[in-house]
Amino acid sequence: MARAQGFEQNPPSALDGGVMRERVWPAFAARVPYAERPKDWSEDSFDAYSRYMTAIQIWARMKGWTTKQVEASIFDEYKD
Repeated sequence: MARAQGFEQNPPSALDGGVMRERVWPAFAARVPYAERPKDWSEDSFDAYSRYMTAIQIWARMKGWTTKQVEASIFDEYKD
């Protein structure tokens, strides 16, 4: 669906509850000082998804990867 909307290079990534919300978010948040910590990804809202995708996009730029490469790498690291 995203590619049909023109997202060819860096399509949006799925916000998986079991991995991204329950494992990645706590690991990420633990490394950010509480006063600087962004609001979490736990809500079922566009705002929560936007915060998640902002992180994915920033991490992709930092690595020189696509959003799908970041998503796949994170999922592989945290899936078990």
